[in-house]
This record gives sequence, structure tokens and C-alpha cells, in this order.
Amino acid sequence: MRAFRQRAQRIDGDVLPVEGEHFGITRELGSALWTPGALGELGADLNALGEASESERLLQAAIDGAGEATQFVVLPLLTQTDCLLGDGQFEAALEKAQRTCALAPEYAVFALHTQAQQGQALLALGRFDEGERILREVQTQARSIGAAPALWQACLALADHLSAHGRVAEAASERAEALAKLEQSAAELPDDLRRSFMDMPVMSRARAS
Repeated sequence: MRAFRQRAQRIDGDVLPVEGEHFGITRELGSALWTPGALGELGADLNALGEASESERLLQAAIDGAGEATQFVVLPLLTQTDCLLGDGQFEAALEKAQRTCALAPEYAVFALHTQAQQGQALLALGRFDEGERILREVQTQARSIGAAPALWQACLALADHLSAHGRVAEAASERAEALAKLEQSAAELPDDLRRSFMDMPVMSRARAS
């Protein structure tokens, strides 16, 4: 995922985010808020690359630096919740997702993402009816506003759950919808980013039988 790595530049052991001209502008303006935004984006990218320790350091720095600026806190919290889900810490993930959802009701795409995280955590905790209901609601809303990431997230969470319970045809349908949205999103990217995107674990999950 070389394209994502090009967003970071290591100087004296510290990681400085480079989101296009984002970080350079930040430094020139001395903004106290855009820096947490750039740190949060880089932390999310590093998490996607599997660099969990460095990702967590930057995500927490973004949260601490943002203070009460909600728009810069939400993305790091979402990524931290994804990490908790990946580590099997489902109670902690549910709690953090609920906290994030309360912070971001006006950010429709982020709100859907954190609702999908809640649904995924509930399924993992054995609260199947509640988890599936939330994920179905996320799908409906995501389709209506064109929020592709939230849609494929909900589809894949449902697919994993349905497959584990022998509902193979339903699971295949969910994966097919997720894959269609992922491929549509990939087709809109430049060539270098498309190649990186196609190698992401979420694509492998969508292609699984």
C-alpha cells in the first residue's frame, strides 16, 4: 500500500503527516486544529497498513490535540473502535462506538460508521437480533445518502454473521453488494491509489466465498 505510505515522512524518529498539501499548510498557518486533523488521517492510514502501535500513538495525539473540536475527534475514535473490534475487545468497542455516536449526530457518514460498529460489536457479543437490526438500518440509510463505506462495512459484518450461522445464500448476497460498492469506489481512484485500495483486507473479505 505504497500510496498510503507516501503520506508520511519520518524526521528524527517522528512521523509527520503529509495529506497532499495539508500538513504543509498547517505548519505555515500554525493552526492548532488542522494538525490534529492530519494526525487523525495518518493514524487511520497506518492502521489500515497494520501498523497498530504507531497508529494508536497518532490517533491519541489527534484526540488530545483536538480538544472540543468534534470534527477532528470523530475519525480517530472510529479508528480506535475498529482496532478494538479487530482485537476482540467487543465490550470496549461497543462503549467507544456509543460514545462516538453521541458526539457526531450531525456528521451523517461518521454516524453511520459508528452505528455499524455498534452492530458488529453486538453480534460478536451474542446480541444477534439487536445487532442485525442496527446493521439493516445502517444499510438502508447508507443506500439513501450514498455512503458507500458504511454500506460495505454493514454488509460485510452481516455476511460474516450470516455465514457463521449457516445462512450461506444471504451471506453471499451481502458480500456481493459490498464488493460492488468497493469496486465502484476503486474505479473512481487514480491508478496508484486504486492498486493499493484493491489490496486492502476489506476487498479480500468481500471476495471470500
